[in-house]
Amino acid sequence: MAIIDLPSGAQFDRIDWRPVTNVQANESQWNNSIRTLDLDNGYFAASVEIQVETENEDRAWRVFWAKLRGAANTFRLPVSADGCVQTVITGTGIQVAADAAAGVTALSTKNWANASVLPKAGQYLTINDQLVMLTQDVPNTGTNRTIHFEPPLRAAAATNTAVEAASPTGLVMIPQSDGPQTKDGIMVWAFDCREAF
Repeated sequence: MAIIDLPSGAQFDRIDWRPVTNVQANESQWNNSIRTLDLDNGYFAASVEIQVETENEDRAWRVFWAKLRGAANTFRLPVSADGCVQTVITGTGIQVAADAAAGVTALSTKNWANASVLPKAGQYLTINDQLVMLTQDVPNTGTNRTIHFEPPLRAAAATNTAVEAASPTGLVMIPQSDGPQTKDGIMVWAFDCREAF
């Protein structure tokens, strides 16, 4: 899968992210008890609307859809329509402090010294092109901090892997092959997407 760039200056009216969990539930036919199996491979999906103002914008988006080729390729979708609804987190260079295995939901991170605003529970980060949501506030203790998040990491994160806090994105695909749908005529594009992995 190739990663296709969004049109220059892309503007979104709405980006609604939602977690998708893979849990299998089985109900006993004899006593109605339920057993569940958590498959630990959750991900995020989003519903998106784009307001197209001009013919040039419309053409740029049409070229993007053509290059995307349905489910064949991916793109990086920002966390929010305005680039970052979550409090803007200052400070750059946040990294993984020690190797972490796939499947973890807590991670030691470093280089927080220059961050004047720390992420809170419910805000997003990007690690290894995976979008994660914090389940606890990032503690205000020292330059190395343990972050807690869901879903679990899908791939191991090596020491010094970047942790994007200021402008997180999800690496996504459109799961259907027919592309987006117009809404209210040709001026609004609407589509659903999900993380690609």
